[in-house]
Amino acid sequence: MRKWMTYCLAAFPWTVAIIFNMSLTFETSAVIDGVCHGYIIWENRVVEIVHGIVYFVPFYAGILLIFVLCYWRILTSIRRQAKVMTCHSAAGTAHAGNAQAKANHRIQSNVINQAISESPTQQSISENSSSNRSR
Repeated sequence: MRKWMTYCLAAFPWTVAIIFNMSLTFETSAVIDGVCHGYIIWENRVVEIVHGIVYFVPFYAGILLIFVLCYWRILTSIRRQAKVMTCHSAAGTAHAGNAQAKANHRIQSNVINQAISESPTQQSISENSSSNRSR
């Protein structure tokens, strides 16, 4: 990805959030008897309900969908990698079905454990725990 694309993608959520919130704030806020009331003045009930639906779909359901799809792809790639590892380990031997199933499960567990141990979150946790031990 080009450097300017990275900057644009980093600025995009901030820009959209500011525009979305400011337009909503200006349209639905009012000063009544010297007190500012935000997000309560709507043209009618239909506009308020439509806003609730439009807000819920991308900001809750959309994020949840992205989360599920990304982890689905990660798990499918881990399973594919485990299947390849199983085929490589059993290429020269004639194992029984039960032994092959056990080997497949062991290799899949090893691949998942390796993927977890190499994740950035796990690395930062292990770095923090090792730095706390050295104190």
